[in-house]
Amino acid sequence: MQSVISRAANKFFHHIALSRYAYYFDVIINNPGYKEILFADVRDIIFQDDPFNFELESDLYFFLEDDKYNLRTQNYIWLKNLFGEEIFKRIGEDRVICSGTTYGKRDAMLHYCEQMCLEQLKHIHSVAGFDGYDQGVHNYLIHTGKFDKATLCENFKGPILTMHGVEKKRFVFNDAGKLINEDGHVIPVLHQYDRHYQYSLLENKLLLYPADYN
Repeated sequence: MQSVISRAANKFFHHIALSRYAYYFDVIINNPGYKEILFADVRDIIFQDDPFNFELESDLYFFLEDDKYNLRTQNYIWLKNLFGEEIFKRIGEDRVICSGTTYGKRDAMLHYCEQMCLEQLKHIHSVAGFDGYDQGVHNYLIHTGKFDKATLCENFKGPILTMHGVEKKRFVFNDAGKLINEDGHVIPVLHQYDRHYQYSLLENKLLLYPADYN
């Protein structure tokens, strides 16, 4: 299995958004001491606190966005192009699950990487060289029940906030200027902060970059 996964990264996918799952797999295999693992995007991530302080009660955590598939955004295109209209009809009322962050225990994360790579290989002519299609695969696998020990984590209730599409009124900052969960604790990881329509507000609140940053 390891050789199949590695070959997938090196030969087929041609885009880091897709091949990253094979590289994740290799890193975990080669580092047996890693027991709890977080996969995360880079550019649009802010760490407000240590995410590994979060107690893992499930083997695997996926993180919901606020949007549903039936809004027919780019997520709809990724899902429909890969799996067809029937699959879209089946899960169109479901929430989008972000592929940019996944958190879990070692064995569950290895299994997740395997499933992501093997499913992408089935659709290689559609996905090779393109970004974004990993999210279609990610959502298909989850919504069709391929991970039975996983938890779908809501915004403002876990270690990661997936910010795109979240209403402004839901943002609550503590006295230190950090976004907090419903229970008052600081949210360790903010994802998609720079795609939120209230980006300028967040930029000021979170004291991220000077105004002329680009």
